[in-house]
Amino acid sequence: MVRWEVMQFIYENKLKYATILLKISDSLTRRCMNRKMKSFVIIAIMCVLIIAVFSGCSLISGEHLTEEKLVKRLEGRYGKEQFSVREVDSKTWEVSLTKYPKIKYCVKEKIGKSSIFLVPEYKVTDDRMEKVGKQVAAKYFSADEMKNIKYFTGMIEIRWDIKVNQDISNLSSKIDAFCRDMEDNYSQIVDDAVVNVFFCETPLVLPGHGEKKADKKDEADDKSGFDTRYRDVSADVANKFPVAEYDDSQSLELTAEESVYGIKLNGFLLSRYFEFKNENDVMDKIQLIRSELRRYIKEQPMLIYMDYPRNEKEVEPPILTKLSIRL
Repeated sequence: MVRWEVMQFIYENKLKYATILLKISDSLTRRCMNRKMKSFVIIAIMCVLIIAVFSGCSLISGEHLTEEKLVKRLEGRYGKEQFSVREVDSKTWEVSLTKYPKIKYCVKEKIGKSSIFLVPEYKVTDDRMEKVGKQVAAKYFSADEMKNIKYFTGMIEIRWDIKVNQDISNLSSKIDAFCRDMEDNYSQIVDDAVVNVFFCETPLVLPGHGEKKADKKDEADDKSGFDTRYRDVSADVANKFPVAEYDDSQSLELTAEESVYGIKLNGFLLSRYFEFKNENDVMDKIQLIRSELRRYIKEQPMLIYMDYPRNEKEVEPPILTKLSIRL
């Protein structure tokens, strides 16, 4: 059964493998001037391709999950006799903890892509954070707000789209209560999980990278070097802004970013990692830093005016704030 699944995975992806290997072959043969050498390289590549497409178990990486191995994993996390395991099928098990009988989550074995090599790999996933998170989130977030929450194995991701300089105190309070509830009432399940929170201010579209020019005057303004100046001054601001005066943690970082986390930002990334049970004032510090950083940005005319030194066309550099909260 396992061999067939691996064969199926490779078959579905064989075109990608073939394309990559043929590109390698083409690159190598271009460098080889000798015809005999070219023929040898082509034959060698085709042999590798055939093996990659038609060999099954030899290409799989990782460790196959069994119920016995799962029980050992869970004993390491929860301790012996603290849980029960029920097999759903050959690749899925339902886990129930003695301490939380109403919470039942699933552990699944999947065959996915290796992050290093182009071969299938055993992966273990679970929905423990989704089972707990959805139950707790309903106490603190509206139905629309809950649409911004995504669940992964051992992680929750929350993304808020906010306006530039929008106050985040209300959202921060909700996130604090959400994390505290999980930590206080479901600590055994959520222990060591991470809640990643993103406060995403509206990204800035630089001239020439978004909408069409309205007229030749606008086009001339766009060619005045604002793009380069904006990026240079942004980097300088990120380097000089005294974040340590507000929070001296080494887990706090401020950088200027054109693009980050799949967002074309053209602004600043303010990120902070912390352990929820050990630090209680991070939310307040982050709000203060955002406020002071915005004030500092406003004092940089070369950054906020497209037409500096005329100072008629103002832009608002966005700040993307990321909190990584370890429960």
